[in-house]
Formats: sequence, C-alpha cells, structure tokens
Amino acid sequence: MEPNKEKCDRISRGKVSCGAQKGKTMIQSWMMTIIFSTFILVFYVGVYGFVLRRLAHEAQPIRLKLAEFGEVMLTQETFNPVQRQYITWCLDHAFSPWPMIVATFFMPFLAIKLIVFGVGKPSFYDDSRLTRLTGLFLLSTFVANPIFGLMYGLELLVLGIILLLRGGVPMVLRMAASSVIVESKSWSRTVRQHV
Repeated sequence: MEPNKEKCDRISRGKVSCGAQKGKTMIQSWMMTIIFSTFILVFYVGVYGFVLRRLAHEAQPIRLKLAEFGEVMLTQETFNPVQRQYITWCLDHAFSPWPMIVATFFMPFLAIKLIVFGVGKPSFYDDSRLTRLTGLFLLSTFVANPIFGLMYGLELLVLGIILLLRGGVPMVLRMAASSVIVESKSWSRTVRQHV
C-alpha cells in the first residue's frame, strides 16, 4: 500500500477525511505565510523609520545651509524671474519625498533625450550659486526619500558614466540640474492647477 493511501485510510477510520486534513494543512501554511509577512513588514517599517530619523538628524546642518543660502539668493537682485522661481521651488520642496520619486521616473526619458540630442547649458544654470543650491537640494530630498534617492543615484551613475565618456563632468552636472528643472516645471504646473 502507498504511504499516502495508508495515511488517508488511518485518518478516515478516525472519522476525519483526507481532504479535510489537506485543507487544515493548507490553512496552517497560509496562516504562517501571513504571520511571517506581517513580521517582515513591521520590521521593515520600523527599520525604515529609524533610518529616516537618523538621516534627517544628520542632514539637518545641510538643510539649514540650504535654507540660509536660498534666502540670501532670493534677496539678491542678480537673478531673473525664472531663476527666482527655481530657487523658491527648491526651498519649498526641500523636505518633500516627491521630487526624488518624480526625478526617478523622469530620468530614463531624460537619459534618452540626452543621449540622442545632447544637452545645451540651460539659461538658468549660468551661476555657480545655482549649482550649489541644486546640490544641497538634491541631498535634502535624498534624505526625505532614501529609497528613491538611491534609485535616482544609480540612474545618475549609469547615465553619468555614459555622458562622462561622451561629454565630461560638466555635462553630468547639467544633466542632474536638468532633471530637477523638469520636475520643477511639472510640479509647479500641478500646484497652480490645484490652488
């Protein structure tokens, strides 16, 4: 006699059918899966929350420097209205997780555009102060959303290697600034529609 058949015969003599035993085992398996998944989710959320808090604490001096630097830039008369709008947008969204998400999803399209057509120097990017502001802004938004920040960083790394071979370091910096401007314009348009 086969082992499974013998087991089912033994169970059936005890007035429990073999199908009921399989159902009970399947339910136990599902319950263990749900409990294990819940444990993993709670652990992930706890660790992620701790990492976000630690990163925010460590990035506080950078964020204060960004706020101070941006406010000083806004008081200066040397910037045109587009540059002022960009500075204001960076200051308004320095703590938001959304710019990293938007930049991560726009980067592949921007990469195709940059590889096919190349990139010229944007008119708002003529000042080294805006370069510094963009760097501080990217660090601040990375801290607000480290998962998408890492994805964005990897995209920049891959595309940066390609562009470095093609156009050097200035092209990589212009590409990073271009992705921030793309999200800045689309986000500003969305905000104006909802206000």
